Amino acid sequence: MNLNKYLLAFAFVTAILGGATLYLFSIKDAKNKKTNAKISTTGNAGPSLTRPTDLGLYAKSIKRYAKTHSFDTSTFLLADMGLPSGKKRFFVYDLKKLRVKYSGLVAHGSGKTRTETTVFSNTPNSWCSSMGKYRIANKYNGRFGTAYKLIGLDSTNRNAFVRAIVLHAYECVPDTEVFPQTICNSLGCPMVSVNFLKTLDLEIQQSKKPLLLWIVK
Repeated sequence: MNLNKYLLAFAFVTAILGGATLYLFSIKDAKNKKTNAKISTTGNAGPSLTRPTDLGLYAKSIKRYAKTHSFDTSTFLLADMGLPSGKKRFFVYDLKKLRVKYSGLVAHGSGKTRTETTVFSNTPNSWCSSMGKYRIANKYNGRFGTAYKLIGLDSTNRNAFVRAIVLHAYECVPDTEVFPQTICNSLGCPMVSVNFLKTLDLEIQQSKKPLLLWIVK
């Protein structure tokens, strides 16, 4: 009889402790889901951004610059060449809603050594990318189809026009991320996929004022 009472008491205590443990794990899981929801993604950007806080900092600066120099103050384009080429690192940023509208892959210049690491230069025939702000100028149909001429606005990219640095597409750039693999290189141009250029084309064409492209690392 005493043994039965002992077993009943043990079962009762075990049930209480098990319920408490389950409750604690439920709370922990809920907190984790809430935290993950905050950092998962923004807008229609697709994958989570590696450096989302940077975009906010650039947005504040670019909006001030756009207003002062009569550029579009609702949208700007940013290519973060500091991210791996296999990741989406070309962003269409909504300055009004402070969110990424679209993102895609973009190739950087190979340089004469054809390195996978982004090398920056403003020198003609260097085949390198150039950091800085660009005005997206006129649309034209060139060697790679639809393309946009770029006017360099900083000392780091003043030669962009004479270097024929343009925004264009090429078939070797995929639509989806391939990281940890890398993608093809350009000869200095910000080169995107054919489908992503169609998205960018719509954004540029519907803008009533010139759009800014900022290439950073």
